[in-house]
Amino acid sequence: MKPKIGTAAIIFISSYLPLALIQLVQNISDESWKSGFCSNIRDCRIPDFNHSGHSLGLFLAALICTVIFMFAVRKAKKRFSGKVVSSKLIQSDFVNYSLPYIVSFMSLDMESPQKIFGFYVFMGTLFWVNYKSGQLILNPILVAFDWKLYEVELNIDNNIRTGQMLSQTKVIPEEAVEYAAIDEVWIRK
Repeated sequence: MKPKIGTAAIIFISSYLPLALIQLVQNISDESWKSGFCSNIRDCRIPDFNHSGHSLGLFLAALICTVIFMFAVRKAKKRFSGKVVSSKLIQSDFVNYSLPYIVSFMSLDMESPQKIFGFYVFMGTLFWVNYKSGQLILNPILVAFDWKLYEVELNIDNNIRTGQMLSQTKVIPEEAVEYAAIDEVWIRK
């Protein structure tokens, strides 16, 4: 089950909020680090950035996508109910998410258009592979908020349906569940 491309993009971008924060911190100017950000509460200031366009833009995009995604997950209305026939926890594959973090520590040069473009191509390729494989919803941000992804079979009005369910509690066979749906992903409520 794959979400629509727009939803998929929001999920994917939100999963890289920590990476965007790392990039933002790495682009704080040397002068800002030397002078400090807060000597006392009245003297706090926003640091200067070497390449604020890319690093701040990436961070804001990831932050906005994370807020939208978490809001959608939390506010999805209970619309359906069914009985769990079977469930299997899907383990997160953090290899796809760890590679960009490793790249971020290899000093991504924000002054080089070739390096920036190469980074975007790399991230675009990761998005496409994750989207096509159906693994996009395995988002480390969700793990940080205690969400788990299950492959489930539900009995819905005497019809067995198979799908993916996000849940903050264990999904147990034979239990009745209420859930909402965002695209084709069920969210247990």
